[in-house]
Amino acid sequence: MRVRALNDVIIVVPVYREKLLASEQIALKQLYSVLGHYPICFMAPKKMEPFFSERNLYAEFFPDEDLAGRLPYSKLLLKPEFYERFLSYKYILIYQLDAFVFHNKLDYFCNQGYDYWGAPMPITYWKNVFARVGNGGFSLRKVSSCIRVTRMRQEIYDKTGLQSELEASEDEFFAYCGKDKEIDFEVPASKIAAQFSVEFNVAHSWDKLSVENLPFGCHAWSKPQYLSLWKPILENFVELSLLEKVELEFDKKQHISYRNLEWNRVSILLFERLLREQNDKVKMILDEILPQYAKYIIWGNGLVANRAKQLFKEYGRTIEYIFDIRAEEKKVNDSENRVVKPQKTIIGKDNIVIIATTKYSGEIKKQLQEWGIEEGKGFWEYAQIEKKLLTKYYVPLWDRMCTK
Repeated sequence: MRVRALNDVIIVVPVYREKLLASEQIALKQLYSVLGHYPICFMAPKKMEPFFSERNLYAEFFPDEDLAGRLPYSKLLLKPEFYERFLSYKYILIYQLDAFVFHNKLDYFCNQGYDYWGAPMPITYWKNVFARVGNGGFSLRKVSSCIRVTRMRQEIYDKTGLQSELEASEDEFFAYCGKDKEIDFEVPASKIAAQFSVEFNVAHSWDKLSVENLPFGCHAWSKPQYLSLWKPILENFVELSLLEKVELEFDKKQHISYRNLEWNRVSILLFERLLREQNDKVKMILDEILPQYAKYIIWGNGLVANRAKQLFKEYGRTIEYIFDIRAEEKKVNDSENRVVKPQKTIIGKDNIVIIATTKYSGEIKKQLQEWGIEEGKGFWEYAQIEKKLLTKYYVPLWDRMCTK
C-alpha cells in the first residue's frame, strides 16, 4: 500500500461475509457513486483474505473473533492498534453497510476541526454518560485523537466505573470523551452533528428531511422501523425495485412505526421525570380524568400495572383492588393492595377500572363493555392516561430538550 498525504481521509467499510444483503449492496454502490474517488478500505475477518485478494480490493484483516459480533467489534474499535493501521491518514470515515451517503461533503467535514462526527443520539440513550454525539455506524474520526483517547481507555473506565457499558458501545466511549473537558476531544453540538448524519429524531431532524434538505449521510435506514421514513427520499437515489428487495429482508411482523418507536422510548424517560417532580399542573391534568373521590381497580399485575400503581400512589389516588386472573393460582407479593380475580360484583358505582396490561387489553375492554361499563367514565386504558399526561405536559418539555 502506498503512503498517502496526511491530509487525506480513508473510508473504512466493515464487511463480515462474502454475500451481501440487498440493503448492503445499495449502501456500497452509493458509497462508490458519491465518494468513490477517495481511498476505500474494507475491514474484514482474516478468513476473507482470499476473497479480497481475488478481487484486488484493498482490505485490512483482523482476527476472525474480533469481527464475530457486536461486542468484539466494539472492543476492537477501542484499541489504539486499530487506528494505528491508518496512521498515513488524518481521518477515517467508518461506513457500516447500513449507512447511506447523500452528498460529496467529506472534505468539508474533515476541515471543521472536530475529532469525531456521528449522528446525534436521543437523551434516552447513553444516560450513564449524559452525552449525545455521536453514533459510530457512520462516523468521521481523527486518527491521532482516537489513538490518544483509546490509550487512555483504562483510565476512563476507572474514572467512570462504566467499563462494561463503554466496551459494549464504542461510540458511547467517544461520546463520553467529547463531553469530558479534561480529555480534550472535540465533538460538535447535536444540531451541528445532525448536518453530518441522522439516525434518530434529535433536534426534530426527521421533520426537516426532504430531498432538498438532507444531511451528509444517515445510519440504520434499512432497519424495519426506519425504512418507511427513508424510502420516499431514497427513491430519488435508488431504483424502486432494489428498495423493494430490502423490504424482503425482514419479516412483516418487524414493521414497526418509527413514530411509535420514538414515542415508546420518550415516554419511559418522561414518565420517570413525572414521578420525580410532583406539581400543580400534573395534578390538574390528572383531576380531569381521574377524580380523587373515586376508588380505583387496576386490572393487571405486571410491569404496566406497577407503573400505574406508582403514579396513583404518588398523586394520592386510592387503589381498592388489583384484578389478576391468576390470583388464586399464585402467591402475590403485594402488601398494599388486595389482589383478586376479576369479577363484575366487585365493581361499584364509585369504582373506575384501569386496564393496565397490553397483552389482553382488547379482551378486557370487551368484557367491561359487556358488563355495562362505559369507556372514559367507568374504565380507562392506562396507556391513554399516561399518553394524555405526557402529551399535555411533558411533550413541550421534551421538545425543548430535543432542540438542545
